[in-house]
Amino acid sequence: MRVAYAALAILTSIILTAGPALELRAQDPDLPPDIAPPPGDDPTPTSFYVLAGGGASIPSDTDISGGGVTTQVDAKLGYGALAAFGIDFGDNVRTELEFAYRRAGIDKVGSGNTGTGDIGAYSAIGNVIFDFSNASAFTPYAGLGLGAARIDYDNVSPVGGSSVDDGDMVLALQGVAGLSLELSPSISMFTDYRYMAAGNPQLMTDAGAKTEGAFSEHRFTLGLRWSFGGPEPKRKRKTEPVSLRPPPPAPVPAMAAAPMPEPPPTPNIEPPKPMPKAKAEPPAPPAPSFERIFFDWNKSDINAETQAKIDKLVTYLRPETVIRIDATGHADKSGTTANNLIISRRRAEAVKKELMRQGVPEDWIKIAWKGETSPLVQTPDGQRHQENRRVDIVITGKGAHSENAPSKERMGRK
Repeated sequence: MRVAYAALAILTSIILTAGPALELRAQDPDLPPDIAPPPGDDPTPTSFYVLAGGGASIPSDTDISGGGVTTQVDAKLGYGALAAFGIDFGDNVRTELEFAYRRAGIDKVGSGNTGTGDIGAYSAIGNVIFDFSNASAFTPYAGLGLGAARIDYDNVSPVGGSSVDDGDMVLALQGVAGLSLELSPSISMFTDYRYMAAGNPQLMTDAGAKTEGAFSEHRFTLGLRWSFGGPEPKRKRKTEPVSLRPPPPAPVPAMAAAPMPEPPPTPNIEPPKPMPKAKAEPPAPPAPSFERIFFDWNKSDINAETQAKIDKLVTYLRPETVIRIDATGHADKSGTTANNLIISRRRAEAVKKELMRQGVPEDWIKIAWKGETSPLVQTPDGQRHQENRRVDIVITGKGAHSENAPSKERMGRK
């Protein structure tokens, strides 16, 4: 019993204090690993949740032995309920502390004897859950748990000519597999299967015989999960775009007309015609201060259309001017909130990677990602819309030369 209590205390401490070390990184391995999120933006926001549910409990057949007793106990279909408090680390990893109760009546004891009584179990188990996020509202998940369970035999008979009305605290292991449906950004419905295997409880019969039992159970649960405590959506930062129009080249001065010589007494000679004025070169086209790049559904790769826009954008950048490029990724509302935050980050990072590949200095480029919180077109939750799957690029300039500005050779395409 002391071992079970100690295991539960250790696991609870690990879940509540060291859980963030279990985070899985969901970023694309091809993207630069050292890209840090912008100040104030958390790519893996931590939130909390509570859940509750109930359903059917199916205890496995149990053997009772010891003290001259050897018999098998078969239980009927029972019921179970659970409640849990958890932490969602935002990268498809959750930890939770689950409290559950299940109870089932006795069907048979031994070979054909009609049994009486009940078997019940209270448990406190720490689970580590892994979500398999995708673009739909459905999220499969699986996990493992460790904790303690109190197994109670309530007037189970006949057992060796007597009955068992005793209980014991034992170690418990659990496996979890389920599916959740996002009903809103904070509420999900879930259904799952949980298998719990407990250690062997030491039981005493009413006749004083020391016996050893066993307990394992299959449980099917339907319930609701409520998430809270995540970060509030950030307000979009206002940036006043500044045109990067380069100064026009100085016009070539017109050549003065040659003076007409004095006419000689000889026959009249027509004076030479004045030379035409040289045309000034037209100024270079101004650089755009804003560009919007769209992406295919559930994609973050650069396609032919987005490549052409980035190529054109790079041709306008001038090394003589210190500039800043803000690239902000967005997603539509077709996926889960967490998955949309991840894919909007990947889109912003893909644009940054392509700009750097074409010679734009990394310190010019700042990225951010907003998930589904700043749609260009308002849509119902769960609906796809191409104009919301985008990266907004804002170019600003300070109008002064800097030693950090790249050379023309550095700005050449690599």
